[in-house]
Amino acid sequence: MNTLRLIQQFSDGSERSSSSESSDKQFLLNLKVMMEEDGYVEKQSQWAQKIKQWEKALTLVADLKGEEANGRRETLLIERIVKEISSRLDLHKRSEIPKLFGMKSSVRTNRLGTTIIQGLSLDMRLFENITSKESSSTNIQKFGLRSFPSFEWFQILLLSVLWWLFGWVLAIYSSSRKTKGDFETLALSEMRNLRLLLLNYVQLGGSYKNFPQSLRWLRMHGFPLSYIPSDLQMENMVALDMSNSKLQQLWKKPKLLRSLKFLNLSGCHELVRVGHFTGLPLLERLTLARCTNLVEVCESIGSCCQQLEVLDLSNCNKLKELPRSIGKLKNLTQLLIDGCSEILKADNTNTKCLASSSASTMVLRTSKSFVSSLPGSLVMLSLTNCNLYNESFPKDFSSLLMLKELYLDKNPIDSMPDCVRSLSRMETLSFDGCRSLKTVLCVPFPLEYLDIHKCDSLETITFHPETSTLPVVGYLSSFTMTDIQYKFKIQALSEVDEDVLHGLGWINIEYLNHCRISKADTYGRHHLQGKTLQVPAALMLYEHGIFSTYLQGQEVPKWFTHRSNESNESSFTLQSSPQNGKIRGLNVCIVRTISSTMEAGPFRIEITNLTKKNSWTYQPIMYLLPKDDGLEYGDEVVVWLSHWLFGNNEFEHGDEVSIHFSVKIFSNKGGSIAIYDSSGPDYANVKEYGISLIYDEDGAGNEKQDPLGYYKSWKHIIGGDISASQVSSTHYILTPWVGYV
Repeated sequence: MNTLRLIQQFSDGSERSSSSESSDKQFLLNLKVMMEEDGYVEKQSQWAQKIKQWEKALTLVADLKGEEANGRRETLLIERIVKEISSRLDLHKRSEIPKLFGMKSSVRTNRLGTTIIQGLSLDMRLFENITSKESSSTNIQKFGLRSFPSFEWFQILLLSVLWWLFGWVLAIYSSSRKTKGDFETLALSEMRNLRLLLLNYVQLGGSYKNFPQSLRWLRMHGFPLSYIPSDLQMENMVALDMSNSKLQQLWKKPKLLRSLKFLNLSGCHELVRVGHFTGLPLLERLTLARCTNLVEVCESIGSCCQQLEVLDLSNCNKLKELPRSIGKLKNLTQLLIDGCSEILKADNTNTKCLASSSASTMVLRTSKSFVSSLPGSLVMLSLTNCNLYNESFPKDFSSLLMLKELYLDKNPIDSMPDCVRSLSRMETLSFDGCRSLKTVLCVPFPLEYLDIHKCDSLETITFHPETSTLPVVGYLSSFTMTDIQYKFKIQALSEVDEDVLHGLGWINIEYLNHCRISKADTYGRHHLQGKTLQVPAALMLYEHGIFSTYLQGQEVPKWFTHRSNESNESSFTLQSSPQNGKIRGLNVCIVRTISSTMEAGPFRIEITNLTKKNSWTYQPIMYLLPKDDGLEYGDEVVVWLSHWLFGNNEFEHGDEVSIHFSVKIFSNKGGSIAIYDSSGPDYANVKEYGISLIYDEDGAGNEKQDPLGYYKSWKHIIGGDISASQVSSTHYILTPWVGYV
């Protein structure tokens, strides 16, 4: 009842004057008493609880202090309430009320006290939520009530009351006039400055002549008519959005809309033809996405819409051809024909049959004329989900010299089409969801972003020889991936040249076969359920200038010159070779036991030159899992061997070096995903460390004959440019997802 008393103060003026400071204090005091009496004292939930109080109060004042809603235009009632509240809050002194409930609106009062509205938004689907069982705070958030930064909170509450009253009155009014629609267009006739009107899923009653000529942006999602009425005032309109409507055609007679720049007809499933572009000379963006019955776009688009920049025909799956005049659109920069496989089957004369185990698939070769008909001004082309095979592409895209973004997502290609390499300005190339893709070879430069998410069969990526800066490569868990050039390379040790292994100092070694591997995704996450690798042969991983593999046995190999059984961390003093050769590499071996999958990894190893105060922390992209998750046969011993390429005097004779190994894991509840968590407990259980130095005289000497020459040619490795991994002037963290990879 305290809330009801507060509303009454603003309804009849009996307890509050418009400019009295004492009344302001009394109002705040009353509200404070109300909140204390009702027990709402937690600051964290004050806003939601206050809104709940207002909602409860509104159910008690449904008679609106005697105002009779039936038979009145709801705008008159709301106008009266606005006038009264604004006068009591001295809103006439404000030049503008901030954004109102998600609208770009500017509500001002003139000398006569009449509100002049520039923006109005009404969505009948949201109004259903007002009377639903959702909390009022949830509904208010949907209307953007939090966008009143300059108002006192009690003023916001009053305006929220206004909005609730509007919804309640509108419900009463519309229920009494069901036959005439949800909203009378006559209510708009006096809004002479209305520029923005959003009426979503609203049944209108009355003549469309009542729409003001001042409208610049009109959005009417779910428009129920089959065409736009001819009496709708559209002369000054800049943006028209009729998405998800029942339109079968735009209008019966062509209209000249000299100001219209944006036309959105997406989701108009009954739309069959779009034409009469002669009346749209300034159109810049045409969106026809998801018009599933569209079969024709008028040829006049090429000659009449010279300002068109964006054409979206995504998922117009019955559209069989683009207008032949599209090549005349010299300002067209973006073309989206996702899902329009019929368009790319224009040349029915050249076909190729591909046999599959279940059936024959007809692949229709896209004619070269299709690509050549596209305007050379295109900057972005999207061919997502167009059922394109490698044979579907022309030999080159040389006519698209300005193209910077190409989206080939969800197509059954098995390699990057040759024509892509002819795109010399390419910045973004996407193969997202190409599940048959196996190789992406000689990626064009200067590419900035390569998207290979959900390419489940992808194995190899290589870059153009002239690539100076590697692009960002975005991928999730592609467990078939073995080689991203200059990033990482996984290969069977049986395929590695003996000279390479000798150059690493890996001689007389028994490597581990028949093991189970976990491999990290883009974000360093390890998927442990159903996504582990069963490896029949020993593997070697190379990344950041570090080679690594797993050995058989339970101890550091005998040929290691330094060994220590200290737990988790050990220190060594480096000795020079008898021939005073330069240190060019370190072999590091770690022997540890694991008692559970949690202790297996992911792990990090940190090598620190205590003398020079430099350090490198390395987290491999993959690690060994126990043979069985339950470890039924007791603890498992793991021997990890690595070789670190150093060549810039990072380590010298007499330097003291420490090695620290850690296993710190955060896992989700189901235990299906694990990540390295530096703040977590350390599960490492190291039995023995080993370190052995590789000197210049142990190698081939001549760089051209160096068996490690290919690996050393990678730019972003230890001894090269690893600035992307630098976290301080002396410390580097080497992970495969640096720079998103």
